[in-house]
Amino acid sequence: MGFMPALPTRSPVVNFDDNAAGLPAQTCQPSRDDLQRQRQSLPIFKHRKRLIDAVRANANLVVVGETGSGKTTQLPQYLLETTGLVPNGQKVVVTQPRRVAAVTVAQRVAMEMGTAVGQTVGYHIRFEDRTSASTRLKFATDGMLLRECITDPDLSRYAVVILDEAHERTVHTDALLALVRRAQRNRRQKGRRDLKVICMSATIQSERFAEYLDQCPIEIIKGRTFPVDIFYLRQPERDYVDAALIAILQIHLDRPLDGDILCFLTGQEEIESVQGQLEDRVRLLSSEHAPLLIRPIYAALPQAAQMRVFERTPDGARKVVLATNIAETSITIDGIRYVVDCGLAKKRTFQSVTGVDSLVPSAIARSEAWQRSGRAGRQMPGQCYRLYTEETFDTLDEVAVPEIQRCNLASVVLQLKSLGIDDILGFEFMDPPKKQSLIQALMHLYELEALDAQGRITALGRRMSHLALEPVFARVLLASVDMGCFDPIVTIIAMLSTDPVFHYSNSVREEADAARRRFAGGGGDHVMLLNVYDACRQVNFDERWCTQNFVSARALRKARSIRAQLQQAFAKVPTETSLPGENPEALGERIRRCLITGMFLNVAILQPDGSYRTHTKQVVSLHPTSSLFPKRPKPTCVLFTELIRTTKVYMRTVSEIDHAWVHECTPRVRLVNPHDGARQ
Repeated sequence: MGFMPALPTRSPVVNFDDNAAGLPAQTCQPSRDDLQRQRQSLPIFKHRKRLIDAVRANANLVVVGETGSGKTTQLPQYLLETTGLVPNGQKVVVTQPRRVAAVTVAQRVAMEMGTAVGQTVGYHIRFEDRTSASTRLKFATDGMLLRECITDPDLSRYAVVILDEAHERTVHTDALLALVRRAQRNRRQKGRRDLKVICMSATIQSERFAEYLDQCPIEIIKGRTFPVDIFYLRQPERDYVDAALIAILQIHLDRPLDGDILCFLTGQEEIESVQGQLEDRVRLLSSEHAPLLIRPIYAALPQAAQMRVFERTPDGARKVVLATNIAETSITIDGIRYVVDCGLAKKRTFQSVTGVDSLVPSAIARSEAWQRSGRAGRQMPGQCYRLYTEETFDTLDEVAVPEIQRCNLASVVLQLKSLGIDDILGFEFMDPPKKQSLIQALMHLYELEALDAQGRITALGRRMSHLALEPVFARVLLASVDMGCFDPIVTIIAMLSTDPVFHYSNSVREEADAARRRFAGGGGDHVMLLNVYDACRQVNFDERWCTQNFVSARALRKARSIRAQLQQAFAKVPTETSLPGENPEALGERIRRCLITGMFLNVAILQPDGSYRTHTKQVVSLHPTSSLFPKRPKPTCVLFTELIRTTKVYMRTVSEIDHAWVHECTPRVRLVNPHDGARQ
C-alpha cells in the first residue's frame, strides 16, 4: 500500500465542529471563573451582539459556524441571557440528529450555567426525558420534537427553535423544517407571538436553507482552522480494513509523537477487528516505540468506554481513536493531528420496490470527506490519509443524498397524517422525496391498518402515532393486546429498541457464542431476546451476571426503562400474557404470529439451492450470530427484523414461522407465490 505525496487541498478544508464546538475535554469540573474564560475565548463570543441583533430583527436565521466556533453551546445561552427574547413561560429548544449529542451538549451547557441537568437545562431523547417544569433550554433529538408537533402543532411552548446540524439532512430535520414554517404561519394567523427559527448549518448548503426559510439572512462565524495535507492511495485497495491497520501503524512508527490518530470505519465489527489486530501488533513492538493507546467509539459502546476517547493522552504516548461517522460532527476529540479515512459509512437505505430497510456500507460524499479531514486541522496543522485514490474521490457525490430521499418514510407520513396533513404528495419538503417512495409509505400504512382505503388516518393509526416507535413495532405492540401476549411482546420490542444486547470482542467469540446459545429457544432470535431479559431480570440486572453471559448491562437497563415507558402507555388497558393451560410452545407461536402483524414484509423463503429470498426475490442469508444459523434442516420460512449488507445481505434477528401465518395475521396483505411472487 502506497500513498501519493501530500497534496494541497484543492478546495477549502471544510471543518465542521457542530455539536461539541468549543467543548474541551474535562477530567474534573472546572471553576465558574474557568468556565467563563472558556466561553469568552470562543470565536462566537465576539459576534454575540451581532447574532442577538439578527435574531431580534428576523423570524428566520441561518447561522454558519466553523470549527471551534462554539455556536451549539453558546448561542442558546445568549438567547436566554438577553431580556425579551424568551418570555417567561416559554423555552428555547435545540434539535440534534443524534442522541449522544443531545445528551452531552445538555450536560456541558448545564455545567456552564451552574445548574443540574433536568432543571434550567434538560434534554429529551427517545425513551428518556430529562426535563421539568423549570426547564427553559431543552436539547432534543429532531425525532422527539417532530413527535411533539402531534400534540402541539404550533409549538406554543417555544419562543425559539434551533435546528442544529441541519446540513446532515436527516428525514426528521427535513420534516421539521416544513413543520416549523407551518407553525410560524399558524401563530401569525392567530395573532400570537412569532416563532423564531434558527437553522445552524455547516457551510455546505447554507444558501439552500436560507432560500427555503424565506430568503433569510446568513450569519457566518469564523472558527480556528489549520491547514491539512491530504494523501491518497496510489492504487485502489480492496481490503480497506487491512489498509486502515497498516496506515495507523505507519503513522505511529514514522510520524513524530506530536498528535493523536482518528480512524474512520463503518461499524462495530470493523472497529473491533482493527482493535484486536492493533493490540496484537503493538505487543510485538520493542520498548523503544511509544505506547499506542487504542480507544474505540461507536453508538453501542458503554458510555464509560465512550468517554475514554476524551481522556488526555499521557506524555510519551499516542492515542488512536477508532470511530464510526459519529466522530464527523457529533463529538470533538482534542489532540487529533492524523486522520485515516476509509471513505465509507453505514447508511440506512430503503428500497421502495422491496419495502425493506437495509444497513449498507456506502461511499461518503466529498463534503463528508472534507469533514473528516477537518478533524485533523482543528488545533494544529494536520494530515489526512484517504484509503482511496484521488480518482475515486473525484467520482463521489458533492454532498450526501438527503435521508428523506433514501429512507423508509412510513413513520414521517404517519405523523403528518396525524397532524391532519392529507396532501402528502404535495407537502412542501425542502427536497421532496420520490413520489414512488411516498406512495409506498401510504400503501404500507394501509396494510398496517393505520390508514383506510381513502388514505385517512384510522383510530388505530392515531394510537400508533402516539407511541415512540416505528409504525411496524407500534402495530405489533397494539396487536399484542388483542392476541394476549402483551408482556412478552413489550419486552421484545424494548430489546429491539435498545443498543445491541450481546457485547464481546473477537478474542472471546467462542465463549460468547456458547453463552448466546444457552438463551435460544421458542423458534428463533426474538424469543431468545425475551429469554435474555427474563434471565437478567431474575438476577436484578446484576452487572457480574451480564459480564459472565457476554451481554451489555447498559443495554439491558435501557431496555428495562423503555419497557416501563411502553407499559405506562397501556396502563389502563387489560393485557393478558397467556391463556389458561397454554404451554411455552403455544405462547412462542402466538408471539411470532403477533410479530407478523407489523413485520409481514420481512419474510424470506428457503430456496432449493439453500439460499433465502424475500417476496421481492432479493437473495438474503441468515446472519452467523442468529440462533437459527446452525439449525438443520434449515427453516423453510423466516421473519427478520433488519437486513445488513457486508459480504452478503444478511438477515439479523430472525425467527422461524409458517408462511400460512402471514395471510392469517394480515388480512390486507397478499404475498403471492413465495418462491417467485410479488406483492399485490
